[in-house]
Amino acid sequence: MEVVIFTTKECNPCRSVKAILADIQDQQKFRMRIVEASRETFREFERYGIRSAPTVICLDEEGNKVGDFSGAISKDMIEQYLKVWGVTK
Repeated sequence: MEVVIFTTKECNPCRSVKAILADIQDQQKFRMRIVEASRETFREFERYGIRSAPTVICLDEEGNKVGDFSGAISKDMIEQYLKVWGVTK
């Protein structure tokens, strides 16, 4: 499983979600990637239908989307998503 965070440079909610995920990742050890909006990453945003930031998606081993959420949400809610997606225990 891989958690992918789609962000923009000047986005305060993005910073918040990235910090929460980094904290959880330090404890749970899962693959995480940050994709910041740019000309170079436009196609990846388009591929997954990302229209707002922050958006977090979970991809399985074959690259299929398992789940997603958008916006700044609490650490408890993020932890629940990660558990449902099978990323953490």
